[in-house]
Amino acid sequence: MKCKGKIYLGLLSLLACLLLSACQPEGPKESAQSVAIKSFVGALRDAKSMEYVSKIYRKNLTSLGEARRYMGETLIRDGKIQFEPLKYSEYQESSARTDIEEKEEIDKALNTVGPADFMYLPLKVYSPEEGVQYRSSYTPYREGKEPERVWKKAKQESDEKNKERGKMAPEVGRHELILKLYEKYAEEFSRTEDGNYIYLDYQGDITDDKDQAGEMQSTLLNSSIFTKYKDEITGVNLEIHLVLRKEASEKKEILIPNEARIELKTQVESKDGLKTSNEDYFEFIYRDINKVDEIKAPSDLDISKIKDQ
Repeated sequence: MKCKGKIYLGLLSLLACLLLSACQPEGPKESAQSVAIKSFVGALRDAKSMEYVSKIYRKNLTSLGEARRYMGETLIRDGKIQFEPLKYSEYQESSARTDIEEKEEIDKALNTVGPADFMYLPLKVYSPEEGVQYRSSYTPYREGKEPERVWKKAKQESDEKNKERGKMAPEVGRHELILKLYEKYAEEFSRTEDGNYIYLDYQGDITDDKDQAGEMQSTLLNSSIFTKYKDEITGVNLEIHLVLRKEASEKKEILIPNEARIELKTQVESKDGLKTSNEDYFEFIYRDINKVDEIKAPSDLDISKIKDQ
């Protein structure tokens, strides 16, 4: 009898546990936009290879009373990359650094949608391994002689902060500081759908998070605005636009990163009345994630014949 009683009590205890578990309130359900952000971030974080287009440009306006000065710069990279071990091949277009003080020219630059900088002819770039880069450019035009493409080995400066961005490995928007920014504001994104695409949008004042904004910016641009002028920053506005493409697999629908756009607008005002309005634009297009099998050297590149810059 004692044995049967113990069994009976044991069954009652088990039943009580099951009932209590069933009655427990469920945790907060993850939002649809948060699920989509998780898919976007996870796919980029785990990517082994891809084709990409990155466009990074800046519009900077400084004013003191009636005097104004506009500066800008642009770097566009279009290619394919393998991340481990690092290897990439791309075309690069970079601008001269725009620096103007004429009122009409400043107004024209500010009203231009997209970059307002003079762009040089595109370069071919090839990197067979981390820290090694070969760059091609055209010889100057001379009467009676067509420009020729010449390959050189890029000089790698020892100081990381002083490196030209074009001579560094391409940042395609998958740095951890960028991905963590998406994750931080995941619940604040809006989510819409159109056919086979999902659109995620965020806009907000992140002045209180200017340290994180500055860290993110430093992965893409050489800038001192969040370091040297940190205490003079009066406002930081962030806009993010992400696009995922739906793809059907055998068992479920998967979401693939297609595009990312980040706009970072920063206002600075010094004690002497100097005001700066700085706009940074980072745009990325993704293709063939994890489908790049091989990256070959350009057919016109003979490494044995090239010279260091």
